[in-house]
Amino acid sequence: MATVREGVAVPLNRRRESETCPRHLAATSPEARLDSPLLLALDEFGNLSPLPSPRVLLAEGGGTGITTMPVLQSLSQARDTWGDHAFGAIWHANIVKVILGGTSSERDL
Repeated sequence: MATVREGVAVPLNRRRESETCPRHLAATSPEARLDSPLLLALDEFGNLSPLPSPRVLLAEGGGTGITTMPVLQSLSQARDTWGDHAFGAIWHANIVKVILGGTSSERDL
């Protein structure tokens, strides 16, 4: 797999990880946004630990052209991963919330 920058394809394994990070690419672009929007559809979001700073990604990503769509099997799964306080910040950083059928936790209904 390669990335294309300034018309030259560079293999990902030859680039520093920070240079291939979408947030880094957005920050270093002239308008501080990705040229093409990026959707991160993250199934099993509660199992992506350790995902560095998911709250920041959700809260600030839209302004840089990065839309994050976390999918959780249950809200308690996310609470177990990040704790109540951090999960609350993650939950409130999402503009749209969809709760699929199957949850049986009274707290989450």
